Amino acid sequence: MIDGSGLTVSGGGAFRHFVITEKSEVTIRNISLENGFVAGAHGGSIVISDSVLVLTHVTLRNNTGTNGGAMRLASGAQVTILHSLITENTGAVGGGINAACTRN
Repeated sequence: MIDGSGLTVSGGGAFRHFVITEKSEVTIRNISLENGFVAGAHGGSIVISDSVLVLTHVTLRNNTGTNGGAMRLASGAQVTILHSLITENTGAVGGGINAACTRN
């Protein structure tokens, strides 16, 4: 678990905050993730695949990524968002969240 205790973390307009993969189970709470950026890729703040993520009292603000300005949910991602704010993010497809789907 990551508890930011009210901290604001900036990517400085140059970095993504988290990449969550490999069947991880992650809880992030009480934090603001701002100014994340990834050029020509997905999820300016968070990318998650094949994992479980719970966001509680999290603000995702002013992040930029191609698909999913704030967050990209790739194959196998399971996300729960509680009491959180996703605002002022920019992406070509999904300014806040972009969810990839697979067809059966």
